[in-house]
Amino acid sequence: LVQIKENTQAKSGKNVFGVETQALEDQVPQMGNNVHLNKETNVLESMIFGYLLIDSETISVLPPVWVTADHHKAYFIDLPQLGPPKLPTSANLRIILIKNKFAEQCKRQQVIDAVCDKLAEGKKLKNRYVLIAEAIPPKPGNDAEIDLCFDEVKKAGKERNDGSFDLRERNAVVSIQENDLVAVKTKATEGIDGCDVFGGKIKAKNGNDLNIITDQGVRVEKQDDKTFYFAKKAGNVKFKNNKLIIADIFKINGDVDYNTGNIDVNSDLLINGSVLPGFSIKAQGNISIEGCIENGATVFAEEDMTVRKGILGEETRAIVLGNLRTDFIQDAEVIVKGDVTIGSYLYNTVLRANGGVSILKGQGRKSGRGVGGITCSSTDINLSTAGNASNLHTVLAIQPNPEFCRQLAKIAERRQLCEQGISKISRTIPIDNFEPDQIKAKLAKLPPTQRETVIKLLTNLNKLIKQQKLLKSKSQELKEEIDQALQESKIRITSEIFRGCEIQIGAKKILLDEDMGPAIFQLKNGKIDH
Repeated sequence: LVQIKENTQAKSGKNVFGVETQALEDQVPQMGNNVHLNKETNVLESMIFGYLLIDSETISVLPPVWVTADHHKAYFIDLPQLGPPKLPTSANLRIILIKNKFAEQCKRQQVIDAVCDKLAEGKKLKNRYVLIAEAIPPKPGNDAEIDLCFDEVKKAGKERNDGSFDLRERNAVVSIQENDLVAVKTKATEGIDGCDVFGGKIKAKNGNDLNIITDQGVRVEKQDDKTFYFAKKAGNVKFKNNKLIIADIFKINGDVDYNTGNIDVNSDLLINGSVLPGFSIKAQGNISIEGCIENGATVFAEEDMTVRKGILGEETRAIVLGNLRTDFIQDAEVIVKGDVTIGSYLYNTVLRANGGVSILKGQGRKSGRGVGGITCSSTDINLSTAGNASNLHTVLAIQPNPEFCRQLAKIAERRQLCEQGISKISRTIPIDNFEPDQIKAKLAKLPPTQRETVIKLLTNLNKLIKQQKLLKSKSQELKEEIDQALQESKIRITSEIFRGCEIQIGAKKILLDEDMGPAIFQLKNGKIDH
């Protein structure tokens, strides 16, 4: 490759390398790209600024511009030159871009001018390739958005300036009145197409729509690019999995006592007082209790439950299939399918949560403490202080999700049934060797009636063997998933943990024989590390 200037003449007598050649009129090479013959002067001329390419008897001039395969970028290529350098001007490069039909809006003219000026000053470019044209990227459309006119994120309480939480400010139950505006959806927008360096269209992606499902309690009104959702009745507004509903709320304006009796409702439940000893409440929705759950009460919530004050009593039982938020739990037995957030303390309680357990550090001497009892989670436990100076035995445990354990037990039961079936059929079939050739030979010797029975048994045996292999594989996968969850789980103590506390993760456990400061306990190399 040799660089030549625009309109530089290749005269007969010597080639571009200075080697003697025959006269042009005696030996005319073939003309390749960007070269033409001036018939008046009988001279080959370059039509652009570029790099000379001599391929056999063909002379071409390559433009000093390289375009990526996707046509998204074009670069000026500054190759090393033989002999005195030939420098491009801005006009040279503009002509090349025009000749190759580059889109005007994609050209970086200021960069082109700067490159040519720098070369003219005798300076070297930092890189031998410089971006001089770039595609205009498409602008994707905006996805549809839902703007809720209430705070759908249930909170443990309003955070104070000092980082503690005011548990009087919560939003577990969001009550609205008839005709209240509940939500506003802005529809998705179309994308704006871009273009490559040659002006070709780069298709933009349109925004994704949001399909909001409503029930009979919601009125929908559309206006331009927005959809408005109004409450057709008073109730509790819920938004989950793009489903917006106005649920009925069963309200108790006081305590659950002899005046109300036990409560069992198929809606959300709001109790403005407490649940007194010996009474039970059950709701198919959320439960919000402004007071406390007292000793001997029984509570069952199919969704979330919030207790403003706390849960206490050795005979108190609470089951929550969603998340639980409360100020404290003392002496009670509580089972939660989701996460547990405790605003103050946990004392001598049996708590089992499939999700995480967090005891927040707020105001008060007991705040952030977990003392006595058993606190068990399937993911993580977070608290400020574990145990106390009197060395009350405190257990903090991470155990596999009970649902996974139930699945393993079912798989083990089915595998046992398969083994029993395989054993029974194997004893029944009059075949000692189960190699295919041996089976065929044995079947050929059997009477037709017996042969048909044996074939059916063999078919069932094959099914059982396949099922057994599948169950074994599922069992292994589930065990690996359980092990992975245990490896990722953590028990975090941010302030101190007292002597006598027991840490359990899976089958591993340690009993602390001295007080410690902040610590994080987790499994490493099959041992509990901190």
